[in-house]
Amino acid sequence: MVSKIIKKENLLENIIRVICYISIPLCLLMCLTLLSSYFLNGSISSDVNKMTSLGQVIICFSIPMFISLVILPVLVKLFLQKEKLYNIGFHRPKLIGILFCIAFLMVVMWSYIRLENNPNMTIPANVIIIQFLVVAISEEIILRGVIMDELDKIFQNKYASCIVNAAIFAFIYHSSETFSSNLCVRFPLGLILGILRVKSMKKKNSKNILLWCISCAVFLSTSVYIMMNLEKLNILTYLLLVAFLPVLILGITSFIYGFLSDLKKYRKYGVVITMAVIYSVIGMMLNLYFVDSVVMNHIIENTKVSSESVSMTVQSGTTGDMFQAYLLNVAFSCIGCFFGNFIKINKEKKAGNCQQVGQVRNEYDY
Repeated sequence: MVSKIIKKENLLENIIRVICYISIPLCLLMCLTLLSSYFLNGSISSDVNKMTSLGQVIICFSIPMFISLVILPVLVKLFLQKEKLYNIGFHRPKLIGILFCIAFLMVVMWSYIRLENNPNMTIPANVIIIQFLVVAISEEIILRGVIMDELDKIFQNKYASCIVNAAIFAFIYHSSETFSSNLCVRFPLGLILGILRVKSMKKKNSKNILLWCISCAVFLSTSVYIMMNLEKLNILTYLLLVAFLPVLILGITSFIYGFLSDLKKYRKYGVVITMAVIYSVIGMMLNLYFVDSVVMNHIIENTKVSSESVSMTVQSGTTGDMFQAYLLNVAFSCIGCFFGNFIKINKEKKAGNCQQVGQVRNEYDY
């Protein structure tokens, strides 16, 4: 059983190499960050929130991160291991990659505008955006590029590599965050990004990618519009728009996918469940980013009920609530896929019966 999952050839060497690619860049990053902050500010600091200027952030955090997580590992892969850039994910972009980059840039631009117009922000918006861009690019190259390539040398199945890679992303690279947020948000996010990396490396992309891209675009645009107007909602409209509208979009898309896709039934369910996880992660990240006590107070004020009972209900969100959101999205996506696949099968059966009847009539006429 183990031999079907793990490759035995050079197993110990590959495991040691993965450990080195995880630990050495992180240690180097910590050393460079502390040294640069000491020489620039005269004090040792590893908290980016204490930096107020763009130059300080770039010198103390962005440059050390790019050197540690990008330049050093990539140079080791290219010149010591003699591997190609294609192995770590650098290749000609495809449709899914282009659409993903466009959506990502739109989110970045919109976030910059929102941060600039937020009077409560003490850190300039350009500082936050640039630091987050550097973090995102660096983590993608080291995790989904270098480390993923090394994990593929250990595991027979690429999806096993995605699971381990997601665990490294959530529980090692973000070990300072809470366990529940890592388990419910970052681990699924890492799993999704790993699967996207695997799919993007294949020569052929599914013909239904465009359907899911359109669905994600509709979901993102409606969600962002709702989040920008949260203070105008009451509890009922908040629950309908934030909880049930994404489920409705997901269910309709899963229905269309179940009808159009030529994959086997269980592979269809795998795709829609993956998309349900993606929708759940995006929804949770938007809620964590936009919904705070001030916004909830406005929603409560717009609701003609007792504020005490509402506030207790709103503030009781737990890890169990996050899993309920996952289960709700998974349930509706599977139901939509089931009915779409059911209609497709019946249509094919009717077409097959009509064809058989036509053949019998032709033989009789002959």
